[in-house]
Amino acid sequence: LGCIGVFSCVHELNPKNNKQEFTEGEKYTQVLDFLDDSMDSYWYESVNRADVVIDSEAAETLEVEHDWVQCSGCHKWRRLPVGAAIPARHLAWYCYMNPENTHNGCSA
Repeated sequence: LGCIGVFSCVHELNPKNNKQEFTEGEKYTQVLDFLDDSMDSYWYESVNRADVVIDSEAAETLEVEHDWVQCSGCHKWRRLPVGAAIPARHLAWYCYMNPENTHNGCSA
């Protein structure tokens, strides 16, 4: 879709030992919330416009195999099995709610 911004987080977030993630905390949650809101704004202002033309024939041939949700606790993305209830966007969702037993915990 595009780049919504780049920022330096050296003084705001603390990297974990693997240097590929950040330790969770209030600042980390604030950054994730900000990025989520920014992406929503970008989508509605730039992509979800009336002048975007969608090929309805092509859209009908697309099949979505799985839906994905993000845990409100650990922020990991989880793939929901086909037919699973998709939570409303404004509601919190946690790994333990996943009907797939192999991934229904934040430690999985």
